[in-house]
Amino acid sequence: MDTTTLAPLLSSLSSSIDDLEDALHPLLQTPLSQTASKLPLLDKAKLHVLTTYAIESLLFSYLSLNGVNAKNHPIFAEIMRVKQYNEKIKLAEAGPGAAANRTQMLDKGAAQRFVRAGLAGNERFDRERAERQVREKEAAREKLEALETAKVRLQAEMASRKRKAEEIEEVAEEEQEEGSEDGELEPEAEKMEQEDRSPVQEKGEVPSELVKKKKLGHRNDPEKKRLKAEKKAEKKAEMNAAKRQKKKAKKEAKKQSG
Repeated sequence: MDTTTLAPLLSSLSSSIDDLEDALHPLLQTPLSQTASKLPLLDKAKLHVLTTYAIESLLFSYLSLNGVNAKNHPIFAEIMRVKQYNEKIKLAEAGPGAAANRTQMLDKGAAQRFVRAGLAGNERFDRERAERQVREKEAAREKLEALETAKVRLQAEMASRKRKAEEIEEVAEEEQEEGSEDGELEPEAEKMEQEDRSPVQEKGEVPSELVKKKKLGHRNDPEKKRLKAEKKAEKKAEMNAAKRQKKKAKKEAKKQSG
C-alpha cells in the first residue's frame, strides 16, 4: 500500500478512537448495572446489546489486525448472535403489527424458495419414481411366476404320487385275486390232469404238452372264472343262512329256558 494513502487513514482512525473514548467515558466511569437500572426495559436491552456488540467488534478487529481469520473464530458466531438480539429489539420497537407483517413476508419468501426448490427437481424425481415402480412391478411379477411354477410342480408331484399309489393298490389286488383263484382252481386242475392222464403217464412218465395246455387254459378260461364267482356267492349265502339259523336257535333256547 502507498504511504501517501496510509497517512489519511491513520489520521481518521486516531480521530475515531478519540470520539469513541468520549462516547464510552460515561459508561466507563460508572458500573453498567447502575447505568442500566435507571433506564426503561427496552432501553436497558439496547444498552446491553450495543455494549456487547461494541466489545466483540473490537475483539474481531484485534484478531484481524494480528493476522487471524476472525470469521472462523468463535467471536464471529457471538457477533451474529448479538445481531439477532438487535433485530428482536427493532421488532419490539416497531410494535406487533410490524412483527406480524415481517413474519408474513418471511413466510412468503420461505414458501417461494420451497416451491422453487421442489419444482426444480420434479422431472428427475418423477423419472426415478417411475423407474422404481417398474422395478417393483417386475420383481412382483417374477415372484408371482415363481409361486405359480412351484404350485404347478407340487400339483404334478402329488398327482404322480397318487397315480403310483393307485397302481400299487391295483397290482396288489390283482395278485391277491390271482392267488385266490389259483388256490381254488388247483384241485380242479389236478382232477382234470388225473382224468386226462394216459396209461403211460400213470407209470410215472412226464405229463404231455396237451395236459399242460389244458391246465393253463383252465386257469384263463372266463367261464371258469364265472363259475368261481358263483361258487363264492353261494358259499357266502350259505354262511349267512347258517348264521341266521344259529341266532334263531339261540333265541328259541333262551325262550325254552325262561
